[in-house]
Amino acid sequence: MCAVYADRQPDSRESSVPDAEQGPAVSVLIVGYNTKDLLMDCLDGLFEHTHGVDFEVLYADCSDDGSVQAVRERFPAVRVIDNDENLGYGRGNNFLAHHARGEYLLLLNPDTRIRDNAVGELYDCAREIPDAGAWGGETELPDGRIDPGCRQTGPGLRYLLSYLLGMSKLVAGGLPVDAREAAPVATLTGAFMMVRRELWDRLGGFDETFFMYCEEMDLCYRIKQTGHAVVMTPKARIIHLVGSGSGQSPARMIALTKGAAHFNRKHYGKLYFATDFVLRWLYSFSRVALGVIGRPLLGKERARAMRQRHLPIITRPGDWIKGWS
Repeated sequence: MCAVYADRQPDSRESSVPDAEQGPAVSVLIVGYNTKDLLMDCLDGLFEHTHGVDFEVLYADCSDDGSVQAVRERFPAVRVIDNDENLGYGRGNNFLAHHARGEYLLLLNPDTRIRDNAVGELYDCAREIPDAGAWGGETELPDGRIDPGCRQTGPGLRYLLSYLLGMSKLVAGGLPVDAREAAPVATLTGAFMMVRRELWDRLGGFDETFFMYCEEMDLCYRIKQTGHAVVMTPKARIIHLVGSGSGQSPARMIALTKGAAHFNRKHYGKLYFATDFVLRWLYSFSRVALGVIGRPLLGKERARAMRQRHLPIITRPGDWIKGWS
């Protein structure tokens, strides 16, 4: 159970032991499920490209794809925390956080690739803006585009209405595309997000009633309610292989919408929730209609994919309207 010191030789997989009382500066939390190959790339990048910060890595997995064995063989410094059930994203990170020793907790998806000392840059941002409660970086899709999920302008009806009207770029909340310095944002992506451990413990970490999706939005919302900002820096950038801009299956769309409904039920009243429901339904209806009418412009495959993603939202509202309850 040793911390990894990132200013050692990049190809080392062994770790140095920090002061027993002080502990590492950062605990990297990775929750996996059937992500063996992606996980190996993620850990390779984390060890190779992280410098100037002492960190430990904790991993939890409940799949049977050989991930745990592979981690133990290739990365003996990683603390594999045994567990025998699919905890989901929120519960999984809470589980790991309970075993972490760092001053900061870094939530990292196994489908990400670290580069250019992104973790070190994020840690520097946290130290430079200590009054914030959480810090995040930008995530890129494999083709180089910015993952829309790291520049969310919500929550809020204005955000949803802007998407329905095709005016999302006019709504503030996300980091501007030309930003050079860190700035407060509406929310952060849970794929690459650092939280001060003391604040995490005070808030109880993730709300475990969220099985997946929008739990990071909920956490950021609660952090801001304590008077702390959530901040994003463009200097910390990683690749998100399965980002929100990637192709979304109908099942994933249902889960995403279910998470959003759960968030709205928790934080807003009935009128807000009803309005949000109508806007989400209309947005998916408009996407299905565009997939039919715009087929000549979109192309056959893109139009079909758009229809398939959004059709369950308008035909099966009962699958998501109640959230994760």
